[in-house]
Amino acid sequence: MATAAVSKDSRVPVTVLTGFLGSEKTTLLNRILTEEHGKCIAVIENEFGEVGVDQELVIGAEEEIFEMNNGCICCTVRGDLIRILGNLMKRRDKFDHILVETTGMADPGPVAQTFFVDDEMQTKLRLDGIVTLVDAKHVWQHIDDSAEVKEQIAFADVILLNKIDLVTYVELERLEARIRAMNAAAKIVRTQNAAAEIDAVLNVGGFSLDHAFEVGPKFMEPEYPFEWAGIYSLAAGSQLLKLDIGPDPSISVVVLPVEASSRAALEAVEMDAVLLFSESGHKLLPGEKLAPGRVHYELSLDGKPAEFEVEIRRAAQYAFFTEHRPVEFHTELHNSGCLLETTLEREYKPDHEHNEAVSSVGITIPGDLDNKKFNQWLSLLLQTRGTDIFRMKGVLSLKGEENRFVFQGVHMLFDGRPDRLASALSEIWRTSIDESTVVVGWSPSRPWLAAAAANGSICIFDGETGESACRWSGHRFGVTRLAWHPQAPLFATAGQDGRVRLWEACLEGLLGELDCGAEWVEHIAWSANGEYLATGAGRKLKLWSKTGDLIRAYPDHPHTIAAIAWSAADDELVSACYGQLQFWAPGESRAQRTFTWKGSMLALAWSPDKRYLCHGNQDATVHFWIVTPGKELKNLSTN
Repeated sequence: MATAAVSKDSRVPVTVLTGFLGSEKTTLLNRILTEEHGKCIAVIENEFGEVGVDQELVIGAEEEIFEMNNGCICCTVRGDLIRILGNLMKRRDKFDHILVETTGMADPGPVAQTFFVDDEMQTKLRLDGIVTLVDAKHVWQHIDDSAEVKEQIAFADVILLNKIDLVTYVELERLEARIRAMNAAAKIVRTQNAAAEIDAVLNVGGFSLDHAFEVGPKFMEPEYPFEWAGIYSLAAGSQLLKLDIGPDPSISVVVLPVEASSRAALEAVEMDAVLLFSESGHKLLPGEKLAPGRVHYELSLDGKPAEFEVEIRRAAQYAFFTEHRPVEFHTELHNSGCLLETTLEREYKPDHEHNEAVSSVGITIPGDLDNKKFNQWLSLLLQTRGTDIFRMKGVLSLKGEENRFVFQGVHMLFDGRPDRLASALSEIWRTSIDESTVVVGWSPSRPWLAAAAANGSICIFDGETGESACRWSGHRFGVTRLAWHPQAPLFATAGQDGRVRLWEACLEGLLGELDCGAEWVEHIAWSANGEYLATGAGRKLKLWSKTGDLIRAYPDHPHTIAAIAWSAADDELVSACYGQLQFWAPGESRAQRTFTWKGSMLALAWSPDKRYLCHGNQDATVHFWIVTPGKELKNLSTN
């Protein structure tokens, strides 16, 4: 009898962790990250509220943790989720499982849908399961009037019936019967303090599409952050976009070129539009210009009819994606006074909306709190408004205490305890750059601070006052590295778009752009004298002049470059990849010498006198070497 070959699924498993506010998702996440299960886990968090707290409460220094708190993961930041997942897959060797923790207000359906409607996600990632925590004590207050609670239970593959110590056996049986009536297919596990077996959470065995269609027959119909798209055939020149008073004081618009006036051409750019809508909008006032390209425009109307100029440089087909349907703002596109008609248009299913009765309040205060006054305020808050508080959590610095204080609460229940040592730093100033900060760097020549945001924008601040000096549009995607020139007031940024950009602080801005020929530039390093800039992207190492001219491209490394570092005298550049150290002289096109090492080297550093070189390894060791001219390296010590 013939036996069918069973191929191993090499896709990365993804677990979606959901549950209403206060169900102890963060507690379960900490358990997963601290258990001895042998897995390397990348964590993606999404908080409900403008102040991010969860990342401060999550344990696990070796895991990659990404936080999104500019919206709900099932709504405005789904583009961020797709972007982070895509970037994670470029580091596939650093983890073997992804865990996505949603907000307590999230509908897990659209999140699960992400792994099926996008072809690239479907080939690389496998939705292992949806795990929902249910607060056995407080869920009755929400189960009848909260659509989110019903959806979280209905879509679950595993339900952790948590906080069983706070209810009676009869109450627990009644709740489990209600849950089974809502989702008979899910496995129910009773837990206290979210203490579930890891295999019950991480090895669910596969999300069931059949079950998803039973819960929502339109499960595979995508939800988008825009409600309408239309393709216009436009000639070069200025067009006029007219809008009347609508339901909102502003409307988001993205305009992208398309290859043809067809459904296929529109679908080819839909995901680009989703990603752009997830970024911060570039605000335009009435009368200002917009142009096709990778920009999310937020058109301000201020309760009045408004007109915006659309600048078309090349005659072609263009797709307009709008947050609302044209009828809601009486939107029209005109050319020389003539109304233009679309050659193709499509309406989209509107994205998930939350009950506006549930909102969040975030409090951020620098300095230390008076313990007595804080307790008095918190006691009064819980006594008078405890029933209205679905969830509270925070990290505090109390006067006279070395350790920070963390607390979490649900309705009238409150739990707080000392945590790890608080920072001894005193905050001098704080400023905002509109997006989460990914890299920062101080200028060596004067007190300037450069910061790059998740959306690729670049900001310069006065390091003494915190005042913003310059803000520029940066990379198409996120920034991976930022490095100041050692002597001049200029710096370089490397991005996920395969580019390195050179900037002059507070003067001309962008000086030039270097094409590194890869999707992701991971490493940049200035020589000590500032004459050279080295870049590492994938397996490619390149040497540039300080003005941005390519001096040479070195032969490809056998594996992805993990680190680069200049010697103090600038006469050698060392690069590390899996199993090799290579030494390069600026004037030579071939490696001066190559040293083979069994293992993955992840970090490099020269001593100031150039006599010693150390590298950190993936096997949790650090190695120090003495460099003897003309000879191989000699091992000084390990571990």
